Amino acid sequence: MRLIYGFYLAVGLAVAGFLGWRAVVFFPEAWKVFGERDQKAFRSVRIDSTVFENEPAAGADTTRLSQDTGLVGLFSRLAVPLGIAKRKTSVTATEIGPVPLYTVDFAKGVPLPQRVQILSDSFAAHGFRLDESSERPRAKFPWAARLTRNDSVVALVRGRSFAPAVAGTFQLHVGFWSDSLTVAELAALENLPAGTFVAIKPDAFAATQLSAISRRSKLVLAVALKVESSLYPVSLQERTRILLHHDMRDLEGRVLANDSVEALAKGVVVLDGDRGARDPGLAGRIAEFLRDRSWWMMDATRTSASRLEESAVEQGVGILVSARKTDSDPMSALEAAAKQAESDGEAAVLMKLDTASVAKFVAFVPLVAERGVSIAPWPVLHRRPTGD
Repeated sequence: MRLIYGFYLAVGLAVAGFLGWRAVVFFPEAWKVFGERDQKAFRSVRIDSTVFENEPAAGADTTRLSQDTGLVGLFSRLAVPLGIAKRKTSVTATEIGPVPLYTVDFAKGVPLPQRVQILSDSFAAHGFRLDESSERPRAKFPWAARLTRNDSVVALVRGRSFAPAVAGTFQLHVGFWSDSLTVAELAALENLPAGTFVAIKPDAFAATQLSAISRRSKLVLAVALKVESSLYPVSLQERTRILLHHDMRDLEGRVLANDSVEALAKGVVVLDGDRGARDPGLAGRIAEFLRDRSWWMMDATRTSASRLEESAVEQGVGILVSARKTDSDPMSALEAAAKQAESDGEAAVLMKLDTASVAKFVAFVPLVAERGVSIAPWPVLHRRPTGD
């Protein structure tokens, strides 16, 4: 028994001696590592709502923190292309210590994810990378991320689409059509903003001051054209209406009845038509007529079976974006179009020309400008014909 006890005692003394020796070696080194713990950097920063709880109430002076990154100047230079309407610089506490925090208010009109992508591409060109970008739809600032450079966190950034849209963000295309151009309506054209188009009958181009007014106000003039839409005898049809049996010579004689038409008109707006708009022969002749003069065409017939646009595409004729011809209250039509522009980016409306409608439109323009909606010229589209 004494031999067994002696063995256990020897083993115990050996273990105790080994642990004592390890303690002498380990603790001095461990203490040295512990003393240097503040000099190590974390490679990641978690972006969540608690990160911003330590932010000062007012913008703190972060000049010292931002001098090495150049972010202040970069934000300033890219403010316009990034759509930044307002920016605040402060500081927030993170796991790696104080970090600059940039709070940006983007102008409305461009979806926030698209803004973030533009910001990411722009900053990448200057050596910064957007990391740990996160979205929190219900938060005060629905987007937050960290900016890194050379694998080091240099700033946090958060943003929201809060500021009013910049003028010109949304485009509204407006046109007027008229069966006859009175002296009062001619004078009213002076007040229309640039980019508006006016479609009038061929004989109205004889107005003496029309050329000077359109040039001064930068208006676009077009021919208001009507094709056959009834079964009345030819003798009862309007003199300026284009009928099914009219050949190219008849077409030219009716549309170019006034010498000023060829010089001033840029296109044709087909206002109505049923049988005529459906007829491929007449539609083809109209398209050839437009092609020979490099005019564009707008089909405002409201006829679903119209062949006009199809024939124009086949002939390589430019097309204006189709606009619904409205006879309703001008303000209601303009407001509906403005809301569509804010939703879709652009919208178009075609209204009847009279002095009251022009006055309401002119008064409407500065009101929607505050919402980022501006009057823009109509784009001319050149589509390719589709195969069978």
